[in-house]
Amino acid sequence: MKARYTRLTAAHLTSASPPGAKAPPLDWSSGSNGPSEAWEAADVETKAIIAHACAAEASFALSEMERLNAEALSALVSRNNVQLKSFSADLVAAAKREAAAVLGELGARSEIARRVHESYVGFRDRTAAWSRISIKGVLDARES
Repeated sequence: MKARYTRLTAAHLTSASPPGAKAPPLDWSSGSNGPSEAWEAADVETKAIIAHACAAEASFALSEMERLNAEALSALVSRNNVQLKSFSADLVAAAKREAAAVLGELGARSEIARRVHESYVGFRDRTAAWSRISIKGVLDARES
């Protein structure tokens, strides 16, 4: 079955049911087995709405974090005369080793933790080269 996406309006997002919904809105407190059961019971349109809302919120949260961090840094430096310094390469390398050990221990605690850890490490490894070119490249260009 091909997913059908509906153009949403503000009214859709505040209404009790999504447009064209064939099932009642998700009720995570109904004594079901939780979000997984509610997700599986949801129709395609409800899943699309939730997926879109999650993506929008993630994008907003990242943008908001960047803005707030920039404002906080500016206040620290300009109003409080904070001087920024980098950690030594030795300290960063030691922190990286310790973080990897802790994450490895956490990943060994359960099957889901192992899967999350493997996914995280795999994504980090797959994107490292691109990040050096894209993110670092842009930041280096701004500084020069």
